Amino acid sequence: MKQLISILLLTLGSFMLARAQQPLSGKIIHTTDVTPLAGARITIDRDAVRYSDDQGLFNLSLTKGQHRLRISLMNFETIDTIFVVPQTDLIIRLKPHVKELEEVTVSTGYQKVNAERLTGAYQKISGSVLAEQVGSSIMARLEAIGNGLSVDRESYSRDRINIRGVSTFSGPGDVLVVLDNFPYEGSLDNINPNDVESISILKDAAATSIWGSRAGNGVIVIQTKKGKYNQPLSISANMVNTFNAKPDLYLLPQMSSSDYIDVELRLFNAGFYTSDYNSPSKPVLTPVIETMYDNSLSQAQKDALISAYRSKDVRDDFSRYLYRNG
Repeated sequence: MKQLISILLLTLGSFMLARAQQPLSGKIIHTTDVTPLAGARITIDRDAVRYSDDQGLFNLSLTKGQHRLRISLMNFETIDTIFVVPQTDLIIRLKPHVKELEEVTVSTGYQKVNAERLTGAYQKISGSVLAEQVGSSIMARLEAIGNGLSVDRESYSRDRINIRGVSTFSGPGDVLVVLDNFPYEGSLDNINPNDVESISILKDAAATSIWGSRAGNGVIVIQTKKGKYNQPLSISANMVNTFNAKPDLYLLPQMSSSDYIDVELRLFNAGFYTSDYNSPSKPVLTPVIETMYDNSLSQAQKDALISAYRSKDVRDDFSRYLYRNG
């Protein structure tokens, strides 16, 4: 009897649960041409996820009451709304998300040309992108964001800047720098990077049709900020802090002072330094060899001096007197 009652209760519970679920179907279409949209993501109450089929259709089973509906699809505006079950089938119209790209103009030094009309290879860098880089000079900042641009960090002179690699073995390899529509022959370190409005890098032979043979190694066109009509006064301040640690001179594998002295003593015993010591030109010899040739010292004194030399390393002096954290 108890088993029969349990079965009846389970059956009744399942029947009531089925009665609580309400079927709901819908269709997702384009707001203008009414074409069905496939693959739209349908989220119910931030939990259940469904996707529309090739006909834009979807089916749901929901309980009575309010539900939160969110429908999203790439390149369409997302819909987030609340609806009440039960109700008739849904027809949802998605509006396309239109975003127009800003017009890009590239300065060649002579004129400003729309990007789609420019025939050569180029790169346009805005002043805001340049300001995001850390560096005290233009080339220090441009090195990280200039495509195909390589800079010798030891020197930022023109012959140390390469656009798309080395273009000549014997001829001049410096790039042409154009500042505010005029060729610039001064040092690039004299240009304040915070005054730059945009930089255009002309990379291929198309630049020679504008600037001639001087542009054979590439052109860097720099446009600085200028005052504009009816523009209010504005003041900007920039501060850049950099920190450089002392180099670890022991990071590079190198023979120790003691091992080097052992090699010198072995060569001294083999007579390797005899010709240099007897030479009229008197070439410079190391302190260890000078000590070995000094007849005024006893062998015990020579051993004591050489033992002291073994404990010295020039890298310690370099790190102590020549390098510091900057």
